[in-house]
Amino acid sequence: AALERGLELRGMTHAPTGGGLMGSVLGGKYRILRKIGSGGIGAVYAAEHIALGSQVAIKVLRGAAALDAAEIARLRREAQVQVSIEHTNVIRTIDLDQMPDGSIYVVMELLRGKSLAELLRKDGRVSADSAVPWFIQVCRGLYAAHRLGVVHRDLKPGNIFICDDGSVKVLDFGMSKLSSAEALTEEGYTLGTPEYMSPEQCIGAPVEPRSDLYAFGVLMYEALTGDIPIQARTRRELLELHQRAIPLPMRERYPELEIPEELDAAVMRCLKKRAAERPANARELEDLLKRVPIDATTQSSLPPARKESRTRP
Repeated sequence: AALERGLELRGMTHAPTGGGLMGSVLGGKYRILRKIGSGGIGAVYAAEHIALGSQVAIKVLRGAAALDAAEIARLRREAQVQVSIEHTNVIRTIDLDQMPDGSIYVVMELLRGKSLAELLRKDGRVSADSAVPWFIQVCRGLYAAHRLGVVHRDLKPGNIFICDDGSVKVLDFGMSKLSSAEALTEEGYTLGTPEYMSPEQCIGAPVEPRSDLYAFGVLMYEALTGDIPIQARTRRELLELHQRAIPLPMRERYPELEIPEELDAAVMRCLKKRAAERPANARELEDLLKRVPIDATTQSSLPPARKESRTRP
């Protein structure tokens, strides 16, 4: 399916702003072809760049969100952060503009494949042979973001996209923040998805790159076993357990899955309560994952690490 989800679309239900977008032309250059995703606050359309003939994805706010200053700021931040990172493992933003009614839209590369969340809903879990090359690419995208001081803050399976060609994209930097410059602005508030939030994020403390590594540890644990490492009945209980509950290693909880020892150790290190005990950065985590013994034919499909400078349309 040609589904671009740089977008964990959430919230209320409204009709899209400017309801009849199908067939219309935005900014004099993007012809809307079809809707490919929608949610409470936004919708995503496949569109054609008229001059170039290429297809792109266009994300728009809808309903009340189109006039909500916080949601507009979030969408702008998502676009600006993704443009600044410029890495092959982070979804590429191409353009940002306004529609005639004043609402904004973001133009991104059109991805073909499925989100990790979709794969887990379909298959329950993924094998280490398949997952490790994906995890390594996520590390590379995160490292590129973290080098710029950007912390994602909402890593989860819905924000990891597995393309048909085997490449992986980190999506939706709309909740990201600079790890230093904004450290005092949101202290005391919890933002993110509770199942994946680090202990420090759960209490509204300042976040840092290793906060993302904790969330990534939860994500890897879930992808490999089909279950999140810490479960609770309520959001409040979940936030509390992230601060004190020590999850069982995957090999102990699910011995029948035969998770490689090196992979279990890397994931459990990400889940340490103290940030200082987690991998120092995503590059170190990548090195740990490269030591995991996996099927050689799967490993050979992993794209080489590289810094990318892209030409944008």
